Amino acid sequence: MRDADLADIERVAWLYMDGMHECDPEKLNAAFHPTARIQGYRGGDWRGLTREQFVGYAADLGSRQAVGEPFDMQILSIERAGRAAVVRVSMRWNGRDYTDFLSMIRRDDGGWSISEKTFYSAT
Repeated sequence: MRDADLADIERVAWLYMDGMHECDPEKLNAAFHPTARIQGYRGGDWRGLTREQFVGYAADLGSRQAVGEPFDMQILSIERAGRAAVVRVSMRWNGRDYTDFLSMIRRDDGGWSISEKTFYSAT
């Protein structure tokens, strides 16, 4: 993996995590590709959203930072093959523990974007 690719993949993952903690639409929109899908399980319920729906949900919820929720998010692993990567993230968000798998693509301009987020929370 080129150092520049790894740095950009990590930057996008941290932008996503910061955006989640702050529920910041600007940061989340910058991290996700415009056609990104967000899907997974929270408890026993499956959820599937577009980027627009997901960002709107986070924005409506409001900043987790502002309500005193500590930043408890980390990158667990990164795997890459060519222009595709998967970042595994662990986070405590809005009172739940999540594991997120962020599928990323390297765009034609060389930058990386999240093309799909698959998540799981037992509660």
